[in-house]
Amino acid sequence: MPDHLQLARAILQELLVAGPIKGAKLKPQLVRQFELRTGMGFRGVFPDYLKFSDFLSANKDLVDVTPPQGQGDITVQLKGNHVAAPRITWQAGNAPVSFELPRPLWQAFTNPDPDRRRFFNRETRDVVHYIEDSSEEPNPRIRTQVRDDPNFVEIEPAGAELQKEWMREFVRDAGSSWRGCFRSPLVLS
Repeated sequence: MPDHLQLARAILQELLVAGPIKGAKLKPQLVRQFELRTGMGFRGVFPDYLKFSDFLSANKDLVDVTPPQGQGDITVQLKGNHVAAPRITWQAGNAPVSFELPRPLWQAFTNPDPDRRRFFNRETRDVVHYIEDSSEEPNPRIRTQVRDDPNFVEIEPAGAELQKEWMREFVRDAGSSWRGCFRSPLVLS
């Protein structure tokens, strides 16, 4: 039997790794991702959490919840120092273009599993994946969902050589300011 709490916690981490999110925005994203991956209702799986704040309290080892100053919504963030989402920068004409790549999308590009297919929904901006030849849920359900929705586009994974090239570019572009941060020499061959 799958560990639904571990899955919910993993999704929570994926959503928060890029930074803090207001509770009202976080809850529907968490619920949608959980239900997409399991095919089960979040509330049905976790009946003990009558309110979203109950779920967050039960996971206080993972998240910090900051109440609003006055009226407003709570802010939820991962505990401790977590790496921010990768920042992608490129030159477009004379102006650099830069944005943070959402962690689920970054993971879809860099996950080395050759049996896993990854898809991005252009409308909802969700990332879903399934194992190609698996008949174990949620793989068949996600496969059908992707097949039936023209908004899904497949994400081709970035192989080891391309990832090495990204690292070389990072080291080259970051200059000497990063080189002192590594305990051992950074060598990419």
